[in-house]
Amino acid sequence: MKTKVELAIINKVRQYRETAGMSQAQLSTELNLDISFVGNVESEKCRDKYNFNHLNALAILFGCKMKDFMPDENFPDDNSKYLKKDKFK
Repeated sequence: MKTKVELAIINKVRQYRETAGMSQAQLSTELNLDISFVGNVESEKCRDKYNFNHLNALAILFGCKMKDFMPDENFPDDNSKYLKKDKFK
């Protein structure tokens, strides 16, 4: 399951993709990845997600900065394995 912060980043990238009028397959091809990659990332059912190298390439492609894909807030998230669960309360 993807975390809230991962989904926020994915949704920001989706906004850039849609604004550029690109399909998921077109963006996958631009990134030199399997044609289904972006579709898998944007699907909540798949575990695929963007890494920093993807975000760097996306920023170059869309003419923005990597930080433009980052949310403005932090996300306490029960799906995160990096924080103790008692930190979310």
